[in-house]
Order: sequence, then structure tokens, then C-alpha cells
Amino acid sequence: MSKQDIENILLSKNKSSSFDASNKNEKLLGVSKDNEKQSIVLKTKGSDKECQLYKNEVFRSKKMNHLKFTNFLPENYMITPDLREAINLITENEKFLCENWDRHDLPAVQVSGKYKERIKEIIREYDEDLVDALFEGRIRKSTVSTEHQKGKVRLISLYTKEKNKTIISLIFIDFYHLFIPSGNLGKPSERVMEENYNNQKNNDVCFSKYVKKESFKWLAKSPDTN
Repeated sequence: MSKQDIENILLSKNKSSSFDASNKNEKLLGVSKDNEKQSIVLKTKGSDKECQLYKNEVFRSKKMNHLKFTNFLPENYMITPDLREAINLITENEKFLCENWDRHDLPAVQVSGKYKERIKEIIREYDEDLVDALFEGRIRKSTVSTEHQKGKVRLISLYTKEKNKTIISLIFIDFYHLFIPSGNLGKPSERVMEENYNNQKNNDVCFSKYVKKESFKWLAKSPDTN
């Protein structure tokens, strides 16, 4: 065997080892692709997750005309099947609160870009004390995937750690993707936001009127809900 042959074999082994190591790192870090962009989501290991309602109560819907934000619901007969399904999933199974649709840990809400002030103001509307948590990366979001739709309904939660336990508290639900607007089907985010808001701005049913605390079946598992 020539010297060149030996060098080729060694080079092939090194490439194979690097590929295997890369695969192991991707599995460990939970690398996922979204719109052809890689994002790394670290898995929570060695800790239990506990799901709660923020301040132990069902959130109240908000409407902020100047921001084109609302999470009020329409009258019962006007709620779409997809939205009704999403609400049922959220109240029946805590997994939609404690993990994202791709089963990764919840990504933090990023306070940056052109919607930075919008994000801060909506969070402040729910509780002034949550603004610090926002900048600490403890306000998290998860996407609810139904049988027919993925991506429109978002859960916004507070993420805290107590020893080996992770507590995830539901702050509010963004039913119409208005909290952090994004573009869709070639339309810019501002236009999508305006269209979504105009379609929902006349809604006047507060979520706390539509869904009662006892409707969250998974709360029965928590000792703090008695």
C-alpha cells in the first residue's frame, strides 16, 4: 500500500468522525430547521416541569387599538373550528404549554427589532413586573399545532426555575398572531398585522368569560390550585 493510499484512508476516517460528532451535537442541542434557518434549542434535562396559570387565574383579554392588538374572542357561534380546537387542546393537555410544537423547549421572546417597543408594551399591559423577566429571557412562547393548522395560536408564558423544577405559567394566549407580527405568503408583517386586527377588532368576549379555571383539566394535577 502506497503512502498516498494510507493518507487517503486516514483522511476518510477523520471526515467520518467529524460527521458523527456533528450529528451527536445536533441531537444534544436539539438543532431544528425553520424556513431553512437553523436554530438551536437546548433541552431541559434532569428537571420536572410544572404548568400553572399566571397568578393562579385565567387571563383577561386585552385590546390595544394603537398597537392593533387584541385577544378577545368573537361570540361563541362565530369561533372557527380551528380556534375552538386549539382552545380545547390547550385546556385539556399541558404539553401545549410546556413544550413547543416541535417538542423542543420553549424559545424566549426576543426583545429586539422593529417590534421591540410593541412587545414591551403588551407585556407591561399584563403586568409591569413581567418586563424584567422579558429582558432576562424568561418570557417564553409556544406554538399550538392543530390537526388543520400550525402557527397562528401562540401561548405566552413565564418561565422560572426552582431547584430541579421548571415552572411554566400561562400569561396570555395570542389567538391571532398579533403579539409579534410576521409576514405571510409574501405579505409584509405590517400588512398581515393590520388585516388580522381588522378581522378581529370587534370581538368582545373575554377569554376569562369563555373559559373558566376548572376547564383546565391539567390544573387538577397541581397542589396549588385548590
